[in-house]
Amino acid sequence: MSGDTDVPYKHRHSEPLRLDDKAAAVARAQTNKHGDDLDLGMDLDSDPGEVPGPQPMDSDANADDYYSELVRSKAQAKAEKDARKEAQWRQVVEANVAEEAPTEADAKRSVNYQILKNKGMVPRRTKEQRNPRVKRRKRYEKAQKKLNSSVTQVRALEGNYGGEATGIKSGLARSTRFA
Repeated sequence: MSGDTDVPYKHRHSEPLRLDDKAAAVARAQTNKHGDDLDLGMDLDSDPGEVPGPQPMDSDANADDYYSELVRSKAQAKAEKDARKEAQWRQVVEANVAEEAPTEADAKRSVNYQILKNKGMVPRRTKEQRNPRVKRRKRYEKAQKKLNSSVTQVRALEGNYGGEATGIKSGLARSTRFA
């Protein structure tokens, strides 16, 4: 049985709510064939020939009541959510007003960090950018990588000569020809 067979739905043309009887009957027949151990709401005292499951809604009034109940509950939930948001916003505004209110009428307001530093709009900086030493070190490493990829560097001999590390290539000539 599919999950939607017992859910009433509102038709576009204001027809009464009802279940798709053919599809529900086929689904119930398949369930009876494969799932005899499932309890589908069938009473033991009822007629064995009767097909168990949800019954289609008879009256148009029940359908409209169900639909209007859904709409009303959605609207109520939205109103509650809006009220909670409004209350939270009010608390934030009241807290800010309480912070800005002077303690004494004669006393001057103390300068806060934002006014003292007068930085304005500053972009977000990474940890490396905030430390000048590390920033220069990273810049140097980046320049070294770029230089090593473009120019072959002379490497100092370490220990005794151990031959060519990559082997001798017969087809490779690194000399320049004069024309």
